[in-house]
Amino acid sequence: MRRRQLNPLGPIIAAALVLTASAAAATCSVSSTGLAFGSYNPFDLASVTTTGTITIQCTTLKLNDRVQATLLLSTGSSNSYSARTMQNDAAETLAYNIYTSSNYALVWGDGNSGTEVVSDKFFAKLLAPATKNYTMYARIPAGQDAGVGTYQDVITVTVEY
Repeated sequence: MRRRQLNPLGPIIAAALVLTASAAAATCSVSSTGLAFGSYNPFDLASVTTTGTITIQCTTLKLNDRVQATLLLSTGSSNSYSARTMQNDAAETLAYNIYTSSNYALVWGDGNSGTEVVSDKFFAKLLAPATKNYTMYARIPAGQDAGVGTYQDVITVTVEY
């Protein structure tokens, strides 16, 4: 099994790649877009939502080779899936989470603490990258007493294939 990690910099998720496994039939890379929530108003009664994309590209030396990929997300700085938190320069926090679908029912994590992982099988192309996109659904619950500032967190995306 191969494992690629994306340890992003910037607002929630951006891109950097670290190879952490041995050779396999396919070669894959991972990238992502950031989760940008925009402004948060603590007096607003509605949650703030956004989406981001994780992209996997795989190539193979075999014709019609099937790749099985599992995407895991870390807890970030909160060390908890029950409420991930972003922090500003004044060390104030703002709770949020990342979900597997737009109904915000299942927290995307590493399979522990009641979280879900995203797994998929797809065909890699012979000597040309096959691209697969996965949407992250993120939400900041309404009614948090948050001070003015820029809040950030770093989530590590691990792709096992």
